[in-house]
Amino acid sequence: MKWEEIAPQLVNALSLGGIYALIAVGYTMVYGILKLINFAHGEIFMSGAFVGVIALSAGWSLIPSIAAACAFCAVLGVTIDRVAYQPLRSAPKLAPLITALGMSIFLQNAAMMVWGSGMRPFPVLSPKYPMTLKKAPENSKALIDEIASRLEKVRDGKYDEAMTGLFLGEYRVAKRNLEEERARDAKSAELVLLEKRLAEARENIPRVTAVTRIPDGLLVEFRNGTGDALKTLSDVRREAQQALKIPRTAVEWNRMEVRKHVLERGFMVGGVEVQWKQPLIWFVTLALMLGLEFMIRKTSVGRAMRAVALDQNTAALMGVSVNNIIRLTFVIGSALAAVGGVLYALKLGGGVVFTMGTQVGVIAFSAAVLGGIGNIRGAALGGLLIGVITNLAIWKLGEWGVGGVYGPAIAFLVLIAVILVRPTGLLGSTSVERA
Repeated sequence: MKWEEIAPQLVNALSLGGIYALIAVGYTMVYGILKLINFAHGEIFMSGAFVGVIALSAGWSLIPSIAAACAFCAVLGVTIDRVAYQPLRSAPKLAPLITALGMSIFLQNAAMMVWGSGMRPFPVLSPKYPMTLKKAPENSKALIDEIASRLEKVRDGKYDEAMTGLFLGEYRVAKRNLEEERARDAKSAELVLLEKRLAEARENIPRVTAVTRIPDGLLVEFRNGTGDALKTLSDVRREAQQALKIPRTAVEWNRMEVRKHVLERGFMVGGVEVQWKQPLIWFVTLALMLGLEFMIRKTSVGRAMRAVALDQNTAALMGVSVNNIIRLTFVIGSALAAVGGVLYALKLGGGVVFTMGTQVGVIAFSAAVLGGIGNIRGAALGGLLIGVITNLAIWKLGEWGVGGVYGPAIAFLVLIAVILVRPTGLLGSTSVERA
């Protein structure tokens, strides 16, 4: 096994493990305070990913998008506690557990109704994607003028008249289906769904933001939709040539150059290329973990949280507002899950879907159990270990032809082995149940 082969896998594994650690901390904090497994935590993670992707798609930068996701999930976490858990504080332990499962199912279906059942693509991080289009100087002016004219129409939102087929296949199909259904039955229950699909198709059309003339070419900037950037401008060229009735062989185009967002670029370390978004995930995870550890160990709020975790009744007698501490726990845990959701979507780069919270939530919960449920350091350690084991297992199983889909199963087998040897987890401690 060569270093050049395993190093990229370790880089990806550490990024994935850091994200699992952020989510696992939410599980372990709620359990430490309430002795309750918040099975809706995976759906909070999913909601944070959706909010972050929607904010990025609207043109927000990464930090404000993460902040918006944190704010939304913090409110969602407190609402879940207030509606589902607080009324059952004194109930038998099975009651809030059932409520947690019910809340998880409810949130997943609510997300499907609000955001749709399809995958919402992760947008290009940079709202502008500068590209230089260059061509042979012969007869270049007419073609460049035609491309500029068509791109300016797209920029102005004139999608239907802009081009013969560029970007508009999905949009036109959705529009035709809506018009046909409306003509068939003006009160059809399908109209709401078809209108939503039309809005999604319109949103996925790339938005040209600027067209600048350069010698023998154009500098085109646009915010991409779901399509690949290079393919998009390749389609621009093809459509323009067809409109001008210029044979494809009559025009030679040089390679289109893309200046990527800094987080999509990479740098070399020991012969291994590392994308900047991976150190970003490491830094964010480490900073949040250290900040949380400092708060728990060194501040009055942290001491109050530890007191409530030890004994709620005694903490209340000492003047600690137990309900406020519980709400704060949900705020912190949910905000960390939101950060994990946005970073997870950033790392994968594909998109988010309403079912993503289930599998990731189970893996993160397993990480919390592996490290020692109720122990923040254990959750961080468990997340890193699960990330490394899962990523390396997917890689090796793929090489052996078994199928990388079984990678998480290997991580669960390791979890079972550890729990059999040490039931409290790697850093967990044995607790005594009071009568």
